[in-house]
Amino acid sequence: MKKQGHIHLIVGPMFAGKSDELISEYNAKISSKELGLTQDNLLVVKPLLDSRDNQIKSRTGKELEAAKVSTALDIKALLNENIKELFIDEFQFFKKDVADLVKELKKDGLSITLAGLDHDFRKMHFSRYKDLIDDADKLTHLLATCHTCGQVAKYSRKEVNGKPAGKKSNTIEIELKDGAVQYFAACSKCYK
Repeated sequence: MKKQGHIHLIVGPMFAGKSDELISEYNAKISSKELGLTQDNLLVVKPLLDSRDNQIKSRTGKELEAAKVSTALDIKALLNENIKELFIDEFQFFKKDVADLVKELKKDGLSITLAGLDHDFRKMHFSRYKDLIDDADKLTHLLATCHTCGQVAKYSRKEVNGKPAGKKSNTIEIELKDGAVQYFAACSKCYK
């Protein structure tokens, strides 16, 4: 009998600890004696769009080596018969082919853990979230702390040159080192 695949989505706003949760889940799989998994059985990927380096880094200081990919074909090229689990960070930045691959891999018995944003700064669901939510076997929805008032935050707010970004602002923009584009966690009251 073929092993049942599994999709686990870890979502929330900016600063909610999504990458930290993904890294913790990876570490738990490696340290579990019952599972008998090694690093050779786990594949970790992140989008090529993230040009910082080849690691997933959490705001708590955890790090995890990851292959940078841009398409489903890139991920398929990294898969082999030893891979039992796939971890994908920042899944919202991938195209639909990766969401389709995730569903296919689940049918083939692979377990996939994905971390990323569910909403953009306009409070609109990312397409990849909508593509995967119905096929998810587990959903972990994390919350952050509002950068303005300290209350529970479930939204991401984008600022460009210190002002709230307009609805027509580019959806995908990496934070710039000069601070021109910044993202913050925001509660319902402080989201503007």
